[in-house]
Amino acid sequence: MKLIDFESYKENPSKPIGINRKHIKGIASAPVEMANPDTGELSLCTQVPKGRFIDNDTLQFKKVFNESLDTIKDFSTSAIKVWCYILNELPIRRDVVSIVVDDCKKFTGYASDVPIYRGIVELLEKEFIYRKVGSTTEYFINVNKYYNGDRTK
Repeated sequence: MKLIDFESYKENPSKPIGINRKHIKGIASAPVEMANPDTGELSLCTQVPKGRFIDNDTLQFKKVFNESLDTIKDFSTSAIKVWCYILNELPIRRDVVSIVVDDCKKFTGYASDVPIYRGIVELLEKEFIYRKVGSTTEYFINVNKYYNGDRTK
C-alpha cells in the first residue's frame, strides 16, 4: 500500500476508551488520598464544587521520559521486546521488576532463551535496568527513563 491509499480524517478517529466520568454530589472537606480499586494507584483528590464531573482514565499506562527516546529508537529487536515485557510486568510505584525467562519468551514470541538474555544485556548496557544483589531474576528499573505511576509517592 501507498501512503495515499490510507483514509484521511477531519477529526481524530481514535476516541479515548476507558474514561470514567464521575458525578460529584458534594464538596470534599479537605484534600484526601484515594486509591483506584483496579490499579491500586493513589491520587490526591481536592475540593470539587457540587454538581461537577471528574473524568478518570481507567486504562493502565507507563511514563516514558523524553530523554529516553533517543536511546529507545536504537534498541535491537530483542531489547525492545524484553523492555515491552518489563513495562507489562512492572508493578505500580515499584522500581523492581522480575524477569521470568519462560514468561518473557511467551510474551515476546521467542522460542530460545538467547534473545531474551541478549535483550537483558542491552538494557543493562544502556542503563534501563540494573542487576539486584542476591537475585538472578529481579532488576531495578531506571526511574529517570521510565516509570509506572507517580515517582513522588
